[in-house]
Parts: sequence; C-alpha cells; structure tokens
Amino acid sequence: MQINYDIYDSKNIVLNELDRTVQIPFYPSTIENIDRSVQNYVDKELNLFCTTNKGFSKVPVRWVQPERAFLSKEEPRKEGIFELPVISIQRSSIEKSKVFKGAIQANVPPDHSGTSIQIGSKLVQAVTQKFANATSLKRTNNRFQDSKFKNKRVVFEFFDIPQVVSLICKYSVIITTNYQQQMNELVTPFITSPGNINYKKISYNHHGYELFVGDNFSQKDSISSLENNERLYETTIDFRVLGYLFGEDKNEDERFIKAKQNIVDIIVSFRT
Repeated sequence: MQINYDIYDSKNIVLNELDRTVQIPFYPSTIENIDRSVQNYVDKELNLFCTTNKGFSKVPVRWVQPERAFLSKEEPRKEGIFELPVISIQRSSIEKSKVFKGAIQANVPPDHSGTSIQIGSKLVQAVTQKFANATSLKRTNNRFQDSKFKNKRVVFEFFDIPQVVSLICKYSVIITTNYQQQMNELVTPFITSPGNINYKKISYNHHGYELFVGDNFSQKDSISSLENNERLYETTIDFRVLGYLFGEDKNEDERFIKAKQNIVDIIVSFRT
C-alpha cells in the first residue's frame, strides 16, 4: 500500500492513506513549551495529594509570576495568601551553555531557504510516475510503464526546519504547607520518582526534554518564631531542564517547516 504525505500547514504534517486523512501535529519547540512540560510533570505526572482537613486532596500547582495576581482573585485565600498546601513553580533563569548541550551540538548554517536540518521525506509518486512513463515511452513506444526497468529518476520531497539551539532552563519548585506531615507526603515523590538518579524525561506538544532534579532540597519553617505568625513549612526543589528551540516562534516571518524536492534531471540548452 502506497502512503503519501503532504504538507497541511506550518503546524501539521498530514498523512493521506486512500481516502482517509490523519493529521500528525508538529509544533515548534518554544520556551513556553518547555514551561508547560515542567508544569505537566509536577501537576499531572506526579499528581500530588496530601492529607488535609478536607481529606486526602489534590494539591494545586501554580506559577509564581505573573499569574499570581490573577489567581489570587479566584483561589481561596487565608490571611492574605493562598490556602495551603500549594506548590509554586518559578523559572529563575535561561542559559545558553556551550558545554551542557543536547544531541545536536554543531552549528548548521541555514541554506538559501533559511532551514538547516531535515526532519523527514516522502516519495512524490505522481511526479515519479511521469518520469517513469516518459522513460517507458522512449524504450517501448508505450507511455505506460509496463516493461521491467529501473527508474532512476525518482522524486523525493524533503521537510526541513531551522537550526536547533540547545538551552538550559532553571526552575524552582516551592512546596508550602501548614504541617510537617503534609510536607513529608509531598516531598517524597520528588525523591523517589526519578529513582536513584535525578533524571526524568518530560514532554509537551510531542517534544521531549531532559529534566535534572537538584541534589539539595532546602527547607525552612516558621515554628522557631515565638510570634503569632502562621505556621509554615517550605521546601524548595531546583530543576534544571535541557531543552531546545528552533524557529523564532510568533516572530517567524515564514513557515518553520519548508518542503523541497530533489533534482532528477539537468537540461542544458544552447542558443545559436
């Protein structure tokens, strides 16, 4: 069965099989995409619960900034803060390291189309068939390819994207609770989930990244204070994510996926 591919738009590659169409999504890897992968890991993959006065309840995962002002209007508050327990995530820095890189380390300058790396290819059956019919017509005086010969003029279409650039995003995951028991229940999965190594694969929008959990889980609390402040326990866990970007996101002037075809014939004409 022959399967043909065709470009649907800049965000999808479409697979056509007979009369059926299946969209294969292909989204650019952006900084927001990396942020979402970290949030999904904490919120959905770890899916943390702890013991509260309402029972064994799901712990909300929030971004520290800039959505805090918006979230404070919707979430229940207690003495001017979010109702605890809560897990907050903050991206602290972005680093373009020359040492800590991913799989693609070399600099690949763009060609005339502005792309650098090939991500896929397909056989252009209709055009290849025309070349095969033309060869058959020359050999057998029959334009339909019914004789056995190897068609060397095969047309492929290649899909290219811009240069892939590696970067390191650093995050702080802050767990805040009112009780030590809650803190113990929430910290444990961060320690045991990666196993004996502090490494996890995370993903979002079909892009995968490498997450490294920090060795030190720094803790602080307010129980030593004799003032009448709220009792708080806080643990900060550092994440370091090795990610990658390609294209300029919404500032891209053209499609970030471009299609090209190979050259099968070179015809030189002379004028006299």
